[in-house]
This record gives sequence, structure tokens and C-alpha cells, in this order.
Amino acid sequence: MIPAFVALAAALTATPVARASPTPNPFVVNGFVRAYEFTRQNASNKFSAANQASFEAALSAHAAYNFVGGFTLGASYLFADPLGTCDIVTDHEAGSPCITRRPPNTNPDDTLPGYQLSTLYEAYAQYAGSGVFVRAGNQVINTPWANAADSRAKPEAFQGVDASYTSGPWTLEGMDMLRFESRTSSFFTRTTLLTSYPPTGNSGLLGNFTPPANVKFASSDPFGAIQTDGFAFGRIGYSARGVSGDVDYYAVQNVADMLWIDGKYAWRARVHPFVAVQIGSEHDAGNAVIGKIDSQVFGLQAGLNVTPSVQLVAGYDALPWHHDLIRLPAGVSCSNSTHLLSIPTPANGYSTFPYFIPNNAPQCVPGNTKGTAQILYGGWAGPYTDSYVADPLFTTGMTQGAPDRHIAGNSLKEAVVFTSADHRFVGQISHAQYNAGNIGGNEMSYENDVDAMYFVSRVIPGRRYRGLLLRYRYAERFFNQTRIYGGIPVFKYNRAQVEYDF
Repeated sequence: MIPAFVALAAALTATPVARASPTPNPFVVNGFVRAYEFTRQNASNKFSAANQASFEAALSAHAAYNFVGGFTLGASYLFADPLGTCDIVTDHEAGSPCITRRPPNTNPDDTLPGYQLSTLYEAYAQYAGSGVFVRAGNQVINTPWANAADSRAKPEAFQGVDASYTSGPWTLEGMDMLRFESRTSSFFTRTTLLTSYPPTGNSGLLGNFTPPANVKFASSDPFGAIQTDGFAFGRIGYSARGVSGDVDYYAVQNVADMLWIDGKYAWRARVHPFVAVQIGSEHDAGNAVIGKIDSQVFGLQAGLNVTPSVQLVAGYDALPWHHDLIRLPAGVSCSNSTHLLSIPTPANGYSTFPYFIPNNAPQCVPGNTKGTAQILYGGWAGPYTDSYVADPLFTTGMTQGAPDRHIAGNSLKEAVVFTSADHRFVGQISHAQYNAGNIGGNEMSYENDVDAMYFVSRVIPGRRYRGLLLRYRYAERFFNQTRIYGGIPVFKYNRAQVEYDF
């Protein structure tokens, strides 16, 4: 997504998690009512690519009481229901009446999800004053690699402590988050999107891993997951005179350590030009429960306004491929024709192949010695963004980004953003291309997206929007070389949203 487009949308429609300004009324109540209609069209006859559709209605209510002295108690509750049959999560398990294996019948789109949610996803105590901010409890946070990902019925939420201090243009921030609630769950668990088996079926522990018999599972997760006790986070931020930037560090227990640096400079010129950069480095950590990770990112983005209402933006991201020459474990082979790994699934054990390998892209090159191969990897692992298309890369689209496919390579994205003079209509048209080719072969995909929002009531920039919102999103994605690397050749996505913010 384009930063300006996302920033406006978030400012006007965000769930009530922002650090509120002082108000004469100590008791605050707000929230939203949402209705979504999702459809997915997959050009494939395989069951794994069956077409999907779902409807979900959701109500979220937020209440907070501001005490004298800067202290606040707050909570947010959400209930969502598909308003039909198959409304219980267990109805969506494989083999249930709600899931069919016979195309062209459609399966529920459980990324929405297509079942009930009932959760107190925020319940916190907070202090804000003299540059100090502390919040403890269930909460929604906003960092590049752990964020709300709020493009469905509910946002992601985390359980822990967030503290920061701001002085002038500088901000120091630290977090310790112990549990995580995905946007398709009603409970907090000691898991991530890459170490669990969530009911949505489109994300979770990688295919080259099996449920380990010798590691601790998160007992609060009825679907089974490797326990990972959250993450620690630190940030140094700066913002002044058109310059803004952050240095972020994440330590995700037994998964990865991530260093993320981003910066932006905006000129005070008539066409409002800007340039932004992002640099990242990630390595596996601790027990490396999702395998070896070694990834670097460099991204560049620039934009300007050709008219007061029309902005042009272009972005580029590059992730270098890495390769290790290894002797393959027993039973594992590397195809000389497709350059894909063949990995058996044992009855038990920790991992069948301990690398964070790419999806639908070349994975290996056979070595000169029998039983050896060069393993191709370098994709970025996003424990709290994987499959959600919620990562901060400049080139991520509506249905895919390099981190979601675990690929390295390079990607490009161009977009046109239109904002009406009264800010009541905001629209974006974009095109993105992902080049995942490496020494094992060529692979390329591309995507076209349309996103349009109309605010029926008056919009006041900088203030939370109250009123009716209409939003429609369309995406079409095309994969090349699917006969070799798998995947869906053509994918089309329609999202219709009606929301009332109060």
C-alpha cells in the first residue's frame, strides 16, 4: 500500500487505539459496525485452490475512562457473525459439511473469517503525560512487523507492555509482548502466524515442518502450535523539518532477530515530492523453530503530486538470494528439472528440512556430488504479518508481497492515488511485479489492484471519522511458470465493505 493512502485511511477509520488527546469528558465510547463481502476466484481445478466466498458482520465497541493525572483504563470488545450457517469455527475443519472438496462449489473464505468471533481484544491500563507513555494489557500496536493488520473483521492484538518517551523530535520506545491474537481468532496464544496451525488454513507452520513431538505446544491454542513466547521490541524514532525515520529491533523468541530501518524526506514544494528508504536484516534465533533465516532488504520509494489531488508513487525492493551447498537429509531430493525440493513427512520429529524456503519459486540446484544440493533461500519471515499482506515493504500489494511468498529477488510497484479536495473520496490504482528468479530458474508474478473509499459524512483531517464509509477493493494476480513451480495461474479478489464509525 502507498504510505499517504494508508495514513489517511488509518487516521479516519482506525480502530480506537491511538493515544487520545485530552477531553473534557473523562468517559469515551466509540467503535464501528462493519459488513464485508469477500469472493475469491481461482483458476485451478485443484481442491487447494477452490473458489471461496464469505460474508461477515462485525460490531466493535471501545470504552475508556480518563482519570485525573493521565491515567486511563480502556477496553475494546468485538463480536462478528456470518449471519448464516457454518458460524462455528469447528464447522470449518477439513471434512466438515461446510467444506467441500468438489469444485466448483465454493468454500468459506476463512481469512475474513467465515465464522463467529467474540473477543475482548483490548483491556489495558495506560499512563500518558510529560512525554511518557505506558500501556499494559491486551492492546493493538502499530509497528512495521507487528501491527493491527486491520483489513478484515478485526485487527490483530497483542498482550504485554508498551512504553515510550518523547522529547522534542526524538522518541525511545520498548515493548515486551507475550501473547498474540490473530485477526481470525478470539483468544490470545503464545504463537505466531508461522508457528501455529490456525483454522484459516492459509497460513501457519511451513510445509517442510511437522508437528514436533519434542517441543512444547501452546496449550491455549486448540489447533496446535509450537510455543514461542512473544517478542521484545526497541525503537529510536526521529521526526522534524520534513525528515522522519526509525530504527527498530525485534527479537522474536526462537524464530528470528530483525533490524529494520526506515526514513523519509518530504520537500515543502508545490508538488510535495518525497523520497523514502527502507533497510532490513533478519536472521534465525534461538531454536530456529521455522528453520534457517538469512534475509536482507533494501527498498526505495519516491512520489509527487502532479495536481493537488493526484499523487504518483513508485517503489522498489530488493532481497538477495542466498545458497548453501549441503548434503541432503535422508529421503530429501532436489529435482534437476524443476529445482524444487521433495521433502517427505515423517510420523514424528522436529523438522524435515530446517530452512525457510520460498513458495512457488526455485528452491534448490542439484550438486555435483550425488545426494548434495545448493539450497536457495533469502526470503523475509514475518511472524506477525505472514499471509496477511500487512508487511511494510514498498512493493507489497493487496494479495501478495515478497515476505508472504517467502521469496527473495526484486519487486516493483507503481501507483496513482487520488484524494478529493474535501477528502471524502480516496482511491488508488496500482501495478506490481515480483521477480523471484535465481540460479535455479526464472519465476515472475504481477498484480493489478484498485482500492476506493467514499466517506459519506464530513471528513476533518486529523480527527477520527464518524459516519458511513463505503469501500471496494479489487485485485487480480497472475503467476508465470505454475506448471513448474505450482501456484494459481490467475487469481481474482473482490472485497466490498460497508462500515459505520461512531
